[in-house]
Amino acid sequence: MHVSDVLLECSKECARLSRECRNKQVADALFEISARLLSAATHDAELAVDDAQATSQPDLYVGSFRGE
Repeated sequence: MHVSDVLLECSKECARLSRECRNKQVADALFEISARLLSAATHDAELAVDDAQATSQPDLYVGSFRGE
């Protein structure tokens, strides 16, 4: 399981707990944590995609062209 998957699951659980919480201050704190976890999950997933794309693309600068 990727880090972004764990962060996303935690974000969802915090959001669920926030909805069910009767204490407004605690509910607001849980919602804020949920939003921060979701942001971290998104950032981590973007980094993973960027890394995967970087390793799968051929290096265009290797070698030389004739006539240079």
